[in-house]
Amino acid sequence: MEASIMTPKQKQGFSLVEILVALLISSILMGGVIMMMDISKRTYTLQTALAELQDNARFLIDELTRELRMAGHFGCSGVEPMDPNDLTQKMKPFKAQDADNKSVNDQRIKDTQNSLVDSSFPYSDTLIMTSFTRQLDVADDISFNQGVSTIPCGCVPKSSGELIVTDCRGEEISFSTYPFTLAPSGNSLTISPGLKRNYQPPVYFFIREDLETTYEVRAIAEGGFALFKNGAQQVPAYSEPFIEGVQNMQIRYGIDGPDDDNAPERYTTQPTGGTVVSVRLTLLMRTAQKRGIGKPRDKTYLLDPDVSYNPRKNNKLEEGYRHRLFTTTVNVRNSML
Repeated sequence: MEASIMTPKQKQGFSLVEILVALLISSILMGGVIMMMDISKRTYTLQTALAELQDNARFLIDELTRELRMAGHFGCSGVEPMDPNDLTQKMKPFKAQDADNKSVNDQRIKDTQNSLVDSSFPYSDTLIMTSFTRQLDVADDISFNQGVSTIPCGCVPKSSGELIVTDCRGEEISFSTYPFTLAPSGNSLTISPGLKRNYQPPVYFFIREDLETTYEVRAIAEGGFALFKNGAQQVPAYSEPFIEGVQNMQIRYGIDGPDDDNAPERYTTQPTGGTVVSVRLTLLMRTAQKRGIGKPRDKTYLLDPDVSYNPRKNNKLEEGYRHRLFTTTVNVRNSML
């Protein structure tokens, strides 16, 4: 009988070691995919937050530029700026004191309930400006002679105040304090005394109403910051943020020198000591919402010659945010000759 030869069967499938190696490689690849997804998500989150920040900053700078150019405006862009030191000058387009004559510069930020926020945040300035843009609906294509006391008007002004009249020819600006009476038809008013001189078209009539607007940085819910715009008629104040993400605002006023060349000779925190011909704004913007993007950049922002801020040094309150600094200088409208 022939002896049979036994041959071992071939092994099929994966060994335990091979399976473990495959799992390890798969885990590494999966970890890489998850990491890439997380990086992409963080990048998208950061880009979205910064895009919102840029949009808010652009809108805010446009808004403040427009308002600053209208501060003290009374119809003629070619008339020289108003001098705050002139005691005969009744209109002051800028001021750095509140209703209690307290400085609004370099103040610790408050929340909307007037509670002070953490002192680790830089102190901020408040911008207060007055415009005189209540224009009467009067035909500007007719002339008005000296002594005229009846002015055709398609609107109802307040009961008393000052009437500002100008023909935009660079001549004297007439200030008249009047009581007035409305005609039965309601389409004219009578001033007393009459106009001081002749006015040639185009003639513009404005009522001085002290349309004061205040821009102030305040803290809002969940550790955020916002710029609030408050007008004289807004009640209650700080009821609605104007733009979120404004963490700090610094104001410098460009003061003309004794040569009266309508160019700023120096920048100061007070709109006094000469004619204000420009305003320099510095805005520290912060992403509006806290995101999972880690620590802020280790960068010092120069907000003002006397004010600097590094968010990294305040990481406990700044983690998850990003910052950008914006600076612009705006010429006062009435200084553009």
